[in-house]
Amino acid sequence: MKKLCLMAGVLLLYTAKSQVIRYEYETRVNPDTVNLVNMKVEKTFLDVDSNHSLFASENFLKNDSLKSVFRKEWQAENDSGKKSRKEKKKAEIPYHAETSFPFYITKEKGQIFYHENIFGKDIYYPEDRKIQWKILPEMKEVSGHKAQKAIADFAGRRWTAWFTEEIPAEDGPYKFSGLPGLIVRIQDENGDYIFELSAIKKLPAMYRFSSEGSVETSRTEFHSQKVSETMLAARDSKKMSEMKQSASSRKPPVGGMPPGGKNGPPDQAADMQQEQVPQNSAFFEQNTTIQNPIELKEK
Repeated sequence: MKKLCLMAGVLLLYTAKSQVIRYEYETRVNPDTVNLVNMKVEKTFLDVDSNHSLFASENFLKNDSLKSVFRKEWQAENDSGKKSRKEKKKAEIPYHAETSFPFYITKEKGQIFYHENIFGKDIYYPEDRKIQWKILPEMKEVSGHKAQKAIADFAGRRWTAWFTEEIPAEDGPYKFSGLPGLIVRIQDENGDYIFELSAIKKLPAMYRFSSEGSVETSRTEFHSQKVSETMLAARDSKKMSEMKQSASSRKPPVGGMPPGGKNGPPDQAADMQQEQVPQNSAFFEQNTTIQNPIELKEK
């Protein structure tokens, strides 16, 4: 009876209009297959509404939220002139949480999109490989749900999934979807990546990522596009640095206070240096090196 009530509650949540349901997974990752290290445990989320879904790690969402808040606060304080030049130079970067998933996945109308934030831009591509599932007759209980087994080969790994028709969301963590029910557990054959459903929650709305624009590319050209965006950012940073050096090398007016003096205008060089803080900070660009990526090959 208790289980029937739980199933009814899940169905009610899923069918509610404009309701976002968060499927929370306990995710374990072996970060390095060469060296003996402990498995990393991290929460990942699959947020689903009636039209689309979003997969992201908890730490990635925290980082994005902090970036958005920091940008707004920094811009507001810089524009208002509340901070002194000394304070501006010491602008603190918020805490950066490490994650094994420095990206997010969206799914809509059967299409899967992979996204990364590269120096403020949302660079994304549509997934062009379809996962071919083989559904097996084996059944067992997983995370409190009656689940059925399925296997598939994808991006260099063999995956074993357990899905339940008790939750009518044909979705799952990462790029995994297409089974007749929610994937409640999935892992690769080496046990390097394990996702297991741990909780179901309601959200008022789908999370919106902060970005200054988006660039669509193809899966095969994605890494080239990342290099291109990084080079553009480096070029812009170099130009800003050259402008700063040029401004700082100007001689102060004869008989007057130098720029930024007691009664003089703010030092343009200092302002330019402050403008570089959010652009050059590692906080805005995740340089996570994943020794054991979830996708081992492109095909």
